[in-house]
Amino acid sequence: VSRNPSPSTVEQRSFTSTAIMEVRDGKMVVVLVGGSNGNHVMAADLGRRPEFELRLVTRRPEKWSKTIRCREQRITVDSIPFAILPTWWVEYEGQIDEIYHWDDCAKALQGAHMVIMTCPVTVHKEVLARICDHLPDHPIMIGSAYAQGGLDWAAREVLQDNPRAKFVTLFGLKHYPYLCKADEYGKRVTLYGRFPDLRAAVSPHKPNNVKAVKHFLDQMFHKDFTMLTDFVICTLGGSNQMLHPSICSQLFEGWQPGMVYDHHMKFYTEVKAKAQNWLFELAIREVPTLLWALDGVLNRNGELRKQATYEIFSTMVAKLPTFFQPKALLTTPLLWAFKYNIRLKKVSLLPIITLFLTPACLSQPITPSSPRPPYQRVHLPYNPCLVQVKAPMIEKDGGWVPNVTSRFFTDDVAHGLCVMQGMAEILEVELPSVLVLIRRMQEFMSKEYVSELPDIRGRFLNGKHLHETSSPQAYGVHDVPGLLKLLHWDRDDVDAVDTSRIMAASTDVEGVEQIDAMVGKL
Repeated sequence: VSRNPSPSTVEQRSFTSTAIMEVRDGKMVVVLVGGSNGNHVMAADLGRRPEFELRLVTRRPEKWSKTIRCREQRITVDSIPFAILPTWWVEYEGQIDEIYHWDDCAKALQGAHMVIMTCPVTVHKEVLARICDHLPDHPIMIGSAYAQGGLDWAAREVLQDNPRAKFVTLFGLKHYPYLCKADEYGKRVTLYGRFPDLRAAVSPHKPNNVKAVKHFLDQMFHKDFTMLTDFVICTLGGSNQMLHPSICSQLFEGWQPGMVYDHHMKFYTEVKAKAQNWLFELAIREVPTLLWALDGVLNRNGELRKQATYEIFSTMVAKLPTFFQPKALLTTPLLWAFKYNIRLKKVSLLPIITLFLTPACLSQPITPSSPRPPYQRVHLPYNPCLVQVKAPMIEKDGGWVPNVTSRFFTDDVAHGLCVMQGMAEILEVELPSVLVLIRRMQEFMSKEYVSELPDIRGRFLNGKHLHETSSPQAYGVHDVPGLLKLLHWDRDDVDAVDTSRIMAASTDVEGVEQIDAMVGKL
């Protein structure tokens, strides 16, 4: 791990065999945007490999060293992080070739092949706009390491009047690839683990564009990427928007401004039954229900649902006669299926599912001191990648309080749960746990995304801070025809669709009749 790979090793890591991408001087020119924890890891990892030329664009270039050191925890099997399996640490360093301020963004992009953002979802549109103000006059791939919250919707607005939009291939990862924390900004980072199953969406979804993106991502992240058909899979399929609000709501239950906690809580090791129950409701009942409805409206014959969840998980749930079964009856067979299925290594939802596959179904809290059989060691509290992760808190008034400006709040509520709620209200699907979590989290944040009472349409997502979300309603979309137009971005038309006109377009009578016919099939 700590050695630079040889050219032959690098070539073997490229899983894209159907297209060979020739690059100048054998160098893949990658531009990292932002000063996030993830960019520290990529700077160290890619910067030690001779096949990459690495550039960084940041608002604080003076804080960055060109040499970035990484301390990485390695696990025997990435996809099964059992606490009983051995772990070890390796250290390495990489070199950033050039560091630019945003004022020199145009220079950083010139001649680049790929631009990757590792910034909060909240600022996706703002960062995209700054990048697209300086687009080069050659094809370039631009995307995000985490494409939650309708990345393609934001890109459509940013690119709609840009004459160089024809050069841009947009991509986004469904899951953030790292669990990491910068120890010293611009210099050192600790990588606790890598996400085992990486997937990405591409627009336009044309064979050559997909192959080009996959070729780069495979080599950058040492993984064989699965390429998705729709960006909405990234929007709805991410686990963070289920995981983080569920745990935060339990950890900070009853908190009011002025209250302080006496210690900085660990995020995963203090999980109890209430958070597990919410995760059960979201992952087993509500999100699959929404995906099934969306799959039917888009006429995808189940493919959308399978890509948004996971192959084995989706197959098992699809065979269940109904969602409305007692949790104990449902989770027991799932536990045995996950425990003994030989394809378990392909399942990336393992940390979430195993969180509530045992005592959670009996409403028994799990604590680090609780007796536990061996299979419980895959619970989030005992996952060696996660045990050091601290709750989003800051010091204040001699104690600790929730940090309501952290991504666990801003990204996963306004650009996660609110997007789910928005789609559900348009498709007339009820998501009671999502609604409860939004209300709890918005109270912590002093925001109002959903109202106490429904409006004349029977909908709750109409609060005064709705415009801060990435929900379809924030784009002026309130019905099924408008939603379908929002989800379909025709890149064959160089002039991107103006989303402000979606509502007007959605009143087309013929289109409404076609949609009504599809909805009737549900």
